[in-house]
Amino acid sequence: MINVVKLNSKVTIENYNKHQFIVILVDSNKVNLKENKISERSPLGKALLEHKEKERVKVQTPEGEKIYRILAIK
Repeated sequence: MINVVKLNSKVTIENYNKHQFIVILVDSNKVNLKENKISERSPLGKALLEHKEKERVKVQTPEGEKIYRILAIK
């Protein structure tokens, strides 16, 4: 079975300068940035949803477009 990002997924991503970090997609009322829990409705959360490992996603931010690569999904 192919893993795709969904609610409660723990996702390891990498940005353009190879910095890796983990985010967990949660409902808006469970967001906790200290625990890396982000809303599935946030720009990054929306971009990650339904994507697979090794795929790249684009996120629009106030600083411009950012691209992340999905390294792992748990």
